[in-house]
Amino acid sequence: MSAATACASPAAARPPLHIPLRSPPSAAHLPSASASRRASSAACRCTASASASPSTWDWTRWTRHFADVDQAESYASLLKFQLEEAVDNEDFAEASKLKKAILEATGNDAVAQVMSELKTAIEEQRYQDASRLTKLARTNLVGWWVGYAKDTDDSIGRIVRISPGVGRYVAKSFSPRQLVTASSGTPLFEIFLVRDDGETYTMKINKEVQELLKLTLSKARVKLTENTIFNRIITDSNGSDPFSGLYVGAFSPYGPEVVQLRRKFGHWNSTDEVEFFEYVEAVKLTGDLSVPAGQITFRAKIGKGKRLENRGAYPEEFGVIASYKGQGRIAQPGFKNPRWVDGELLVLNGKSTIPHLGGAELGFLYSVPEQSFLVLFDRLKLPE
Repeated sequence: MSAATACASPAAARPPLHIPLRSPPSAAHLPSASASRRASSAACRCTASASASPSTWDWTRWTRHFADVDQAESYASLLKFQLEEAVDNEDFAEASKLKKAILEATGNDAVAQVMSELKTAIEEQRYQDASRLTKLARTNLVGWWVGYAKDTDDSIGRIVRISPGVGRYVAKSFSPRQLVTASSGTPLFEIFLVRDDGETYTMKINKEVQELLKLTLSKARVKLTENTIFNRIITDSNGSDPFSGLYVGAFSPYGPEVVQLRRKFGHWNSTDEVEFFEYVEAVKLTGDLSVPAGQITFRAKIGKGKRLENRGAYPEEFGVIASYKGQGRIAQPGFKNPRWVDGELLVLNGKSTIPHLGGAELGFLYSVPEQSFLVLFDRLKLPE
């Protein structure tokens, strides 16, 4: 893997991203409050070398930059803590000084600068400028992604969030359980961004994905492979449509899994005489040994006149407010002999008094000949 930098300029096409090695950074030690008051904020800034363009930095210089960014982030975190204390104590003069110190400590944070410029360009409807910034600084990396491993036996799938940090984009993976419990996720990698003169950016990734697997994910349930393909997760922002968005369901004995529901219009077979209809399709973003990630786990017809008359079919305590005929997919381990079985999609009011139902908003009843089973789903809202 080449250790060359990836540079971008307005006249150049999007550059390839090279991934050099970097060992995991050690835990940063915050300076004491008294020491932070004496320290020069200039010594903690995320600064580029004045003597050489970042596009020409060797690995030693990049390593020093990594350390500078870590130090600046730690220093800024301490200043923010002190700022909160000053505000709580109504010491606004001190708060003003600390606010200025924070701006100085992160004054050359290329990621913060470009994200601010992008936001302003969009608000002012300067879409050409927004597009240029996206291409130059890879701001389109920010967001939620789902990855599936190609040409392997991996069936789990992984959800990754890339967010802006101090001088870098930070990538973390999240298991379904981590998403439900609002965990901070598992660190994957960091992409450092340095601004050259004006309109040029240089990027560097802190560690190679292969080494990342060995060092941080060797014992994890979710692993990355060389053939992992990522797609952006796009969901309904307001969550008003029960048939659109992300849900978490417990596919026992595999535990919680994330599915994405989408409305569609079409048909389910390829016969000559086909009926086109509106339906909802649930695709697993994270999977299990039987039905892997990327596969449809259920579908149901939801168009006009498709709602079932189920008065009295389910106990009132279930909170069923609507149901629709559908199909669920089951398979043997390894996704062997997959087949569709009849089922019903249940829309719940989320107010059931039955302990196991809790606040579930959807359920799908798989009518398996041997033994029917119900999978409950809670809506999942990803942090912005």
